[in-house]
Amino acid sequence: MRFNEEVIGAKSMMKFESGYSVEIMFDGSKLGIEPYAVEVLPNGELLILDSTNSNVYRISSSLSLS
Repeated sequence: MRFNEEVIGAKSMMKFESGYSVEIMFDGSKLGIEPYAVEVLPNGELLILDSTNSNVYRISSSLSLS
């Protein structure tokens, strides 16, 4: 998949061919976390799989699936 990277203000964004936009909301590299997969739980918490360090993290957020 090819994409163009854009910087809008202080936020990093990627725009994909088919019109999807992805915004970076968590930079694990600053904490030594290399996220492999991220799941949003129904209560809005993030479940992050760090396969490089063999850890699973649970982070509270303002996101919600309801």
